[in-house]
Amino acid sequence: MTKYLKLSGFEVDVFTQKIPSKYRIKEKEDVVNVHRIFSLDPFHLPLPLEGGRGKRDFVSFPDNKIGFIPFLINNLKKEDIYITSAPPVSIHLSGLYLKKKGYKWIAEFRDPYIDGPIGKYLFRFENELGRKLERIIVENADAVVLLSPGLEKEFKKRYGNRRILTITNGYDEKDFGDLPEKEDKFTLTYLGTLNKTHRPDMIIEALKILNEKYKNLREIFSFKVIGYVIDEYLKNLSVLPFFHYEGYLSRKEAIKIMLKSHLLLLILTDEESRFAIPGKTFNYLRSGIPILLVSGEGSLKEFLGDYAIYANTPLKIAEKIEMMMNNKIKIKKFPNVEEYEWENIGEKYRRLIMECVKS
Repeated sequence: MTKYLKLSGFEVDVFTQKIPSKYRIKEKEDVVNVHRIFSLDPFHLPLPLEGGRGKRDFVSFPDNKIGFIPFLINNLKKEDIYITSAPPVSIHLSGLYLKKKGYKWIAEFRDPYIDGPIGKYLFRFENELGRKLERIIVENADAVVLLSPGLEKEFKKRYGNRRILTITNGYDEKDFGDLPEKEDKFTLTYLGTLNKTHRPDMIIEALKILNEKYKNLREIFSFKVIGYVIDEYLKNLSVLPFFHYEGYLSRKEAIKIMLKSHLLLLILTDEESRFAIPGKTFNYLRSGIPILLVSGEGSLKEFLGDYAIYANTPLKIAEKIEMMMNNKIKIKKFPNVEEYEWENIGEKYRRLIMECVKS
């Protein structure tokens, strides 16, 4: 997105948290100025706690990135307009500060907050604070950007007819220049995180069903995960002889593996399903590779319509994978996918920025 705003004539500065070296992937920066700032982050402290929504997430409110905000504000340059993009929701506190200083501000929710798992806290008083915080953000921002039409409808119902709109994620056409040959084995691939929020329990059970049914499954089938997997799930998956954990990869490497696959996996919990449309969805769609969606009813299922395969029990998941392996399911390609190319998404953002600056 920032690259296309730059190409549209904006001077773009990105202020972000400095990434610990063990998580860093060497990747060419976009043609923008990136400022990596020190942060006090309890998630990266050497505490003996699990990933996902562990106890560290309740050290501070609204999330464990709150220690970043004072350092961020101290390092900001003077700009015509600021965009804060959550999660983490604490980043919007800097937007509230900047608004009080008289600057234009767009608040972006890339995931639902109080309507999703990131806004569900351990204590009742925190949940009430979360609801109040979301209202304060929406009522003070010059515009609010959401990533699904369903959440836009909910926000307008909750907060009235403000400048609230949907601008989805997208894909970069340059990532799809050279199409590699498919893997010899039928390959199911998942890009992203598997943790207590993004739980693969049903997938694991489905793969166990297939493993018991086909004694030679490792010779004809492969399941690959690109991203972060917490130890609990990595242990459960590693016993499957056809599982391959790729870990963190650059975007270019990840997309290359994705394009060699036969089936791509999307997972949403029931809590996420109502309003979330994950960013990876648009790379999946552009690839033209069939998508297996494991979720409840909601925005993503409505958005994909007849252009994906749905299953929400281990038995159904196993059945759908088996049918795909045997070429018994034909999925139509998603129409007009070019609408979600970042250049077109960037143009929507450019128009919004100009509206806010001139208002």
